[in-house]
Amino acid sequence: MSIKLPKQLVESLQHSFLSEARRVCRDAAKILHQDQNDVLAILKKMPPIQFQIIDDSETPTTCPVLLQKGAIVERCRYPCILGTGVCINHQQESEPPSIDSCETKLTRIKHSEPDVGPLWCNEDTRHVYSREGTCVGFLTEENVLELFTYE
Repeated sequence: MSIKLPKQLVESLQHSFLSEARRVCRDAAKILHQDQNDVLAILKKMPPIQFQIIDDSETPTTCPVLLQKGAIVERCRYPCILGTGVCINHQQESEPPSIDSCETKLTRIKHSEPDVGPLWCNEDTRHVYSREGTCVGFLTEENVLELFTYE
């Protein structure tokens, strides 16, 4: 029997299996009134499960599916199910769509303005946009966020 698993998961499983095998042998030895090492020897004679380790370094860890949120289209970014490349909500997606080259690409800004909400910056023009797609400020050369104030 051969099971394909990501490398990160295999290391975790091996450690967990070894710990659990020792616990089961200790409990079985008490129930059977046998020496724990004798029970462990029987367990070691059983055929091992064969794991086929796959390289998952190219598989994304955050969901790349595009979602329309207001005027902005952004990636889902939920954690992917190991080995699938998409989150639980997008398992039915055939493959993640690519962003058209004619679309304006914006970069999400991390900021500390709690009342403003999420913001995106056009790196070419340094204009800053809200989720609704309106220009709400700009990013200075020193990467200082300058927001417009409306009176």
